[in-house]
Amino acid sequence: MYCEELGEECVAGADTLLALAERVEAAGAPDRNLDEEIAVAILWRPSGVCEAAGTIPWWLTASFGIPDYTASLDAAMKLVPGGWRWTVTDYQGAAPARAILGDDSIICTATTPALALTAACLRARAPGGRAPTR
Repeated sequence: MYCEELGEECVAGADTLLALAERVEAAGAPDRNLDEEIAVAILWRPSGVCEAAGTIPWWLTASFGIPDYTASLDAAMKLVPGGWRWTVTDYQGAAPARAILGDDSIICTATTPALALTAACLRARAPGGRAPTR
């Protein structure tokens, strides 16, 4: 599948990306299983490694390590589509973290800034995807 809006390849359809975004928003803490599912959905590959779309062999995750999208704000920032504006707010645990992408049309909240930004980016990558109204 080719995500024309972003000019990037992806293996997952909108339904898969939106379902992943919902699970990320609902997660109470970082989750390596979600990180792996995200990596498969966006065709993540370390430099110089080419594998069949839709799978990440065990040796690849063990040797190279997929990004910690759900734990690291730095890793989550790599999911932001090129040229998109984004903002993340966190009130030191007093309220859920909030991520806003684009023209404020994608807004996600989660327990941590990394989870919020990861969810927003997955919604942005889903053709026609938008954050639910909150």
